Amino acid sequence: MWQRLKQRPDCYALGFMLGPRLNAAGRVGHADLALNLLLARDRGEAAGFAQKLDQLNRDRQTVEMRIVDRALAQAEAMLGESSNLSVLLVTGENWHQGVLGLAAARLKERFKLPSFVLSQNRQGVSSGSGRSVAGVDIGAAVREAVNAGIVLKGGGHGMAAGLTVEGAKLGELRAFLEDRLAASVAASPRNELQVDGALSASGATPDLIELLEQAGPYGSGHPAPVFVFPAHNVVYADPAGADHIRCTIAAKDGARIKAIAFRAMGTGWGEALLAERKFPLHIAGRLTLDTWNGKAQPQLQIEDVARIA
Repeated sequence: MWQRLKQRPDCYALGFMLGPRLNAAGRVGHADLALNLLLARDRGEAAGFAQKLDQLNRDRQTVEMRIVDRALAQAEAMLGESSNLSVLLVTGENWHQGVLGLAAARLKERFKLPSFVLSQNRQGVSSGSGRSVAGVDIGAAVREAVNAGIVLKGGGHGMAAGLTVEGAKLGELRAFLEDRLAASVAASPRNELQVDGALSASGATPDLIELLEQAGPYGSGHPAPVFVFPAHNVVYADPAGADHIRCTIAAKDGARIKAIAFRAMGTGWGEALLAERKFPLHIAGRLTLDTWNGKAQPQLQIEDVARIA
């Protein structure tokens, strides 16, 4: 794992490289590996644990993508039948419990709706996780469903919840969640992206990014600043991996910055990145440093794209 780091570990490396690998161990039933790595004092022993964790993370990604594909297909079919849904709830037989929360997060990101992904066992009981959008408290809704006798058990907080429900009551649960959450979803700023400032490609310098990193670490209660790059042209864009897009954008003065759009394939803004070359776009995201061969270059992690009216 440490061989993959191209620079001194920073918040991004800890949060998006080390963290998922430690987390993957528990998700696929081998939490002791993560603990052993953290406790290891011998470099060789630690490297062995790290390699095993890296493989477990790849296994987790494979399982996750298989479930996400099926969950997305269900969600798209549901929205095709009723475009005014306020909540998505999808189920599958014997889906891996360790990745249901991740799958729910993917649905929430794609459709901007509170999303639940459940797995049904052989006894016909479904359990799983939900993820929400800003301003919509799914934890409270799940607790109300427990009190109403619809859900066997469950709980959570505003943005995430877990529950267990009998298969015969799935329809009743869907109707209950729709009734409880529709107004909150309608009022939610779920389609809005808060922007902290505007930059041009020439202004996104390593010095600026290092200065911004000093204000970290960033997280859910202290998000990294989002910058919009107004009227920049996409000069190159290509799929990267299963569902990411790697691209280069340029300002009117010709200055360029490399960018990456995670999980953008199949989205409207991802299609704009891949297809639009004639007209500029407003492109928003978070700045990071990408280090290669000892040289640090600015990189934009794209959060959203808007066509210019």
